[in-house]
Amino acid sequence: MPRAEQTPAAPKLSKAQVAALQVFLDRNGVSPGVIDGRMGSNVNKALDAWFEETGERVDPADTDLIVRRLAASGGLAFTTYTITSEDAAGPFIASIPSDYADKAKLDHLAYTSTVEMLAERFHMDEDFLILLNPEAKFELGEIITVADAGPSLEGEVARIEIRKTDRRAVVFDVSGKMLANYPVSIGSVETPSP
Repeated sequence: MPRAEQTPAAPKLSKAQVAALQVFLDRNGVSPGVIDGRMGSNVNKALDAWFEETGERVDPADTDLIVRRLAASGGLAFTTYTITSEDAAGPFIASIPSDYADKAKLDHLAYTSTVEMLAERFHMDEDFLILLNPEAKFELGEIITVADAGPSLEGEVARIEIRKTDRRAVVFDVSGKMLANYPVSIGSVETPSP
């Protein structure tokens, strides 16, 4: 009996390889969600968005290509950052309520810790930030490793599309060129969106 042909399994990538891919996509305006070193659905959707915009399929296992692209767009995927007095000072709150009505009563939506604030600033997952800095206490003056997502994107926005099937927001300029592409939460039965 002849054996059925099997598709080769996708190569197993390290967290560092996936994170480098995530930083590459993020720098180019195609957000993979938080940088966490995991090859999940947001990364796959970002790769599809990259293909839609550029016509180029990026092989996540082609680490040489990704490193070359990172070098051309600002350098390595990670850099160091020194925690400042402003970072360490907050303001922080003890916890953020899960109920939206309780959230609305807050004076402002603050962070609960320096880690949470820095993870947000550098587009990272908190656990991944801690994993990269296992000895860090995230205190004033500490030098930590963070993702280098590059400078903020610039351009004049003419149109924003919410693509419900992909759960992505796509931002275009007046010529129709994609400026940015981000994962979004569309809503649920409990919290419906229009």
